[in-house]
Amino acid sequence: MEKNAGDQVRERMLNLQSNTDFFMTVFKGLVGYAIIAADFDGDVLAYNDGAEQVYGYGRDDVVGKMNVDTFFPRDFLDRGGLQRIVAGLIEKGSASFEGGKLRKNGEMFPAKSLFTLTKSNDGNIVGFVEITEDLTELKRAEEALCALNARLEQKVIERTAWLEDEKKKVEESEKKVRALLESANDAVIGIESPGVVYLWNSKAEAMFGFADSEVVGKNLHEKIVPPKYHKAALAGLRQFVETGTGKMVGKTIELEGLRRDGDFFPIELSISAINLHGAWNALGIVRDITVRKRAEQELRQNIDELERMNRIMLGRELKIVELKKEMVSLTARVKELETAVVNR
Repeated sequence: MEKNAGDQVRERMLNLQSNTDFFMTVFKGLVGYAIIAADFDGDVLAYNDGAEQVYGYGRDDVVGKMNVDTFFPRDFLDRGGLQRIVAGLIEKGSASFEGGKLRKNGEMFPAKSLFTLTKSNDGNIVGFVEITEDLTELKRAEEALCALNARLEQKVIERTAWLEDEKKKVEESEKKVRALLESANDAVIGIESPGVVYLWNSKAEAMFGFADSEVVGKNLHEKIVPPKYHKAALAGLRQFVETGTGKMVGKTIELEGLRRDGDFFPIELSISAINLHGAWNALGIVRDITVRKRAEQELRQNIDELERMNRIMLGRELKIVELKKEMVSLTARVKELETAVVNR
């Protein structure tokens, strides 16, 4: 009795299972993949549980009844895609594919497939095995990652733009502050713990004779504070570093400064306390009052001279008054004498 087509497929499937290492190397060795075994006509001879989950067809619906081209898109088949896979498989013993595959419900999904020849125990090629991985979740993850990366890149761009904008604002603010410091008529000196200069404007350079590069980063007291103030200044500095307070903080006082050439000169000093990042810094405004002191001295001398002159003038005034009195008295005496002569 002649065998029908269904019997022939079942016979080839049984021959594949019994005469090859298919089940040991593929079916039992891989989990979570769609595995299909087919002959070179493309007829499906074996179909694992993973294939049922991926494609949606039951094993009984596929084995001996369907061809592997069922799982490929029509346009791929029309372009000869499956024939190229088979040709590469015969030539090299294996072939790969990455693209769209079809589920039972008509949904296309991204997949990656590896095709490998199967041989009988006597070495004859009897078909091939297709191992397919469903890339849907991977692609979703990649898309989500790309979207996340895109959002992150946008955030980075926005953050970078914000930082650049803030940097420009800070730079502009620094320029304005520097311009104000440089336009100030007084020396402006910034000091951080432990008495190190970090701010020194051009007026300070002119006043004390030290360039910015010679003072910034150096101890202030070694540069412009007269030796007679060192002990008190260091004690005050220790208190200031701890508390931000001191005898000179928040006040304007007069004392002496020391120029680079060793000359002492009178100054007026105002100190403000600034807390930056938990550390106390001092901002000193120094004014050279040499001219004012000279003017005050000259004024005192002028006042003394005026007082002397006033005393002299007052003495003269008193003398004149006395003389006037004497003249009045003499005038009266003369009249008396004249009257006496007439009456004789």
